[in-house]
Amino acid sequence: MTVAHRFLEFCSDHLAKVNAAGLTTAIRKVSGSSLSRKINLNGQLVTNFCSLNYMGYGDDERVISAMLENVQKYGTGLASSRTVLDSEQHCLFEDELALFKRSSGCKLINTGYNASYGIMEILCKSPNSFGVRSGLPRAHVFYDALVHASIRESLGNNQINSTAYKHLNYDNLEDRISKNKEDEITKFIVTDSIFSMHGGIADVKKLLEIAKKYDALLILDNAHSDGIYGREGRGIAEMQGITSEEDLKYIFNAGTLSKTFSQMGGFITLPKDFSDVVPLSHYGYIFSVALPTFQVATLRTVLAMIIGEDGDRRRRKLHDTSEFLRHTLKEKGFDIGNSVSHIAPVMVGDEGVCKRAEHSLVEKGIFVKAIHWPAVKKGGALLRLALTANHDFEDVEHLTESLVRVRDKLRF
Repeated sequence: MTVAHRFLEFCSDHLAKVNAAGLTTAIRKVSGSSLSRKINLNGQLVTNFCSLNYMGYGDDERVISAMLENVQKYGTGLASSRTVLDSEQHCLFEDELALFKRSSGCKLINTGYNASYGIMEILCKSPNSFGVRSGLPRAHVFYDALVHASIRESLGNNQINSTAYKHLNYDNLEDRISKNKEDEITKFIVTDSIFSMHGGIADVKKLLEIAKKYDALLILDNAHSDGIYGREGRGIAEMQGITSEEDLKYIFNAGTLSKTFSQMGGFITLPKDFSDVVPLSHYGYIFSVALPTFQVATLRTVLAMIIGEDGDRRRRKLHDTSEFLRHTLKEKGFDIGNSVSHIAPVMVGDEGVCKRAEHSLVEKGIFVKAIHWPAVKKGGALLRLALTANHDFEDVEHLTESLVRVRDKLRF
């Protein structure tokens, strides 16, 4: 048998082992739009509690109309790396995002994952712009143990010195950062603003206090908070009262355009001088075709809606239904961990039971997803519930009543 045939045989054997361990699951297919409150799964109409269309802009008629108009105006893509040919719309949107996040600089990245991955690479790995080394001191990253996989992968792949601290445990963070005695290093504290599986919220105010105390900088992954929290949707930092220029200079941001903005892409905010170096130092930026111009032009429309009255109305509605969901789940005896956001886990534990719960809920017209290892720890399977501004109190009541019936049937 040739090496190539042995490799193909190994692939088949490995898949069989993964299947036997129960780690694969059938991915349900939607017919028609996946963005509406109700979606069609294999001919069955269900209420969708898995959507990341948090503010409901993905199926908003005004946004769709703007996109169609922009396709006519700009065509289907930029068809170029921005290091070869740049676009006025991309530059304008970056300026608007920088203002939105109260930063002096911003760069669009093609996906939210790559934005979080890339900000670690750009800030924490000594940059090398066409052979000209920056001379920046080495970095040491202190990160929340449940930070997003994109950040953990970037730390590992880029061989960045790093130390995890216990999830949302700032005494543990302070203990670890205080014991670091390395000379001439830049210290970074890295966290998600909202944790995507469990719905917990970082205490950015406390993290900023620790950063100042130990001469560190703060990197926030705002994928699940931008547009939803804060008076104008600027995120958890704004919600927690961090608005001064003096405080914000300590904070760098990675964001996504695929959740609240309901499209595709990501962005990072950096000091203006540093953001201007990104096209010279970040290979993902240099060697990728840029986001389509029609999409970027439409994203500008969505951003204006987010910070305006329309966004304010949607935020209030989402917060009200989220509070009602958490209260009702607790009242009915469900364990929702430390969730204080629009994302709420229902802790199940056993992976097989969790998958059966998902199936039973679909039969009752409710679509939620069973989450298991490796997305969460082994034995920590959960049903991840995510509300959007499209949901109402009646939807939440249907969800919680269905959960009670399924729990009583499966005894979790």
